[in-house]
Amino acid sequence: MSRAPQRLTDRKREAIVRAAVEEFRSAGYEATSMDRIAAVAGVSKRTVYNHFPSKEELFALILEELWQSSVASVELPYRADQPLEVQLLQLLRQKLDLLGDAN
Repeated sequence: MSRAPQRLTDRKREAIVRAAVEEFRSAGYEATSMDRIAAVAGVSKRTVYNHFPSKEELFALILEELWQSSVASVELPYRADQPLEVQLLQLLRQKLDLLGDAN
């Protein structure tokens, strides 16, 4: 995210999303619980549920944000004046950066 949210509720929501991403990445979807997300985010379980009615909705939001990041990423159109290998490596680096993004 580009700027830190100013309102407390926005900061808590952002902390929940960051914690959820961390937990989904490390433990997987099935093993991740809303309790664990709350603990990692430093908020109550009730706060998590105030922002996200279910784990499924939280996960869906994260997928949507990843999709939007992917769609918004800079496209690299084919250029006949550059070697194909160089262009493919640029595209690969871009996609790996997206996968490694902590947001």
